[in-house]
Amino acid sequence: MLLITLQIEVIKNNATEILQEARAISDAIMIVARAERNAALDRARTQGLMLMFNRLNMTEQEAKNRVDYLQNLIGHEKAHFTVDFDMKIAGNL
Repeated sequence: MLLITLQIEVIKNNATEILQEARAISDAIMIVARAERNAALDRARTQGLMLMFNRLNMTEQEAKNRVDYLQNLIGHEKAHFTVDFDMKIAGNL
């Protein structure tokens, strides 16, 4: 009976080690995938901004910086935008 109990414990130990290794590998894969996703999004964003600037003939760096800043604020929970077409204002409320 003691031998069977020991064998059960060895099997449980092995299963625990396999599970921990699988989780570590899974975590590593997810970290790499997130990094690759973020890099791809950054490249696409940069290419999109460059295309937009070229098509709008925006050449001043200050104007480009403003657009980039506004783009970064989009989706921020505390940023609210309002556009008044008479005054052409955009800003936080």
